[in-house]
Amino acid sequence: MDNKQLETAVTKTAKKVQLRTLVESLESLRTLSSESLPVFESFKISLFLKSVSPFVESFEVERNKLMIELGSPEKDKKGKETGKYTFKPKKAEEFNTKMATILDVDVKVDVPEISVSALGDVKIKPLDMTNLLWIIKA
Repeated sequence: MDNKQLETAVTKTAKKVQLRTLVESLESLRTLSSESLPVFESFKISLFLKSVSPFVESFEVERNKLMIELGSPEKDKKGKETGKYTFKPKKAEEFNTKMATILDVDVKVDVPEISVSALGDVKIKPLDMTNLLWIIKA
């Protein structure tokens, strides 16, 4: 299959999607990508995960900056930071407001269409299916 045929074969639609949708779907997409799927469906999911990674990575960087700026790192009994943060009520409100603003940003991505029939006998948890309804078509 040459590149032109491959481009034609990959069914995708450029869409504006809220960053929130990508972030909430990421773990479900990773779960689905770990299943044994037909080669073509695996390929579409793999390409999609790679294409959205920069958006999710940028989100994580900004979230971490806000946690450091507005929160206090939790420490274990030995005084070592646990990687978790606590927030005073006003700072928590500010953090949540800023996070909502970031998550509401629209990003343009090429969304693959994954058909239910192509998934065959793959078992998907209801939560994962709910997170992926915007990609999976009947």
